[in-house]
Amino acid sequence: NNIVRSSSQYPNTMSELSEKVIQSLGVYVTVEDVGSKYMIDIMQNINDRNKQYVELGENMINLTQTNTMSDIKTAIIPIGYEDEDGNKLTISDINGGVDFIYDQDAVNKYGVIVGTVEFEDVTVPENLLRKGRAYLKECISPKQTVEINAVDMALCNNDIKRIQLGWTRVQSAVHGINTDMLLTEMNIDLLNPSNNVYTL
Repeated sequence: NNIVRSSSQYPNTMSELSEKVIQSLGVYVTVEDVGSKYMIDIMQNINDRNKQYVELGENMINLTQTNTMSDIKTAIIPIGYEDEDGNKLTISDINGGVDFIYDQDAVNKYGVIVGTVEFEDVTVPENLLRKGRAYLKECISPKQTVEINAVDMALCNNDIKRIQLGWTRVQSAVHGINTDMLLTEMNIDLLNPSNNVYTL
């Protein structure tokens, strides 16, 4: 189960992580300052959870909600390992002779929108089918992004843990939102905390 990534060029760290790790493996990357070194952590799932809610009328100032349809796929062709002859692994041998999978409810709603996904490290058709199904599940709904202006209440109360990257409960009755969302980006204004922007 070892995964090797290498380069004979002189790339920068971010492009290597993005192209060869994050995009191909579908993982999350965080960086810790450990002593005098930076430690790069690669995780399949984010388990960190904020105890502080982001709630309209409490610490949320405003909210902008965006639904992106451009990434929706209702059918996926998963592609795996390429052998020495240039043949790429597909799921057709274990999937009734076809190399694609689809979600009928999504097809009924959006039509047939086909995409491909490559898992170049996968050498077993059953594993390729499993990964393809998991990927399709992520593609059949619009991607919802929320940008929130909020004040971190930890600035006012030392007993409250500050907001960090991770799962966060977002509540706004006005917008019909009461759910856990993954906080992926924070733009912090140290001089005016009311200008803080959190992207979930």
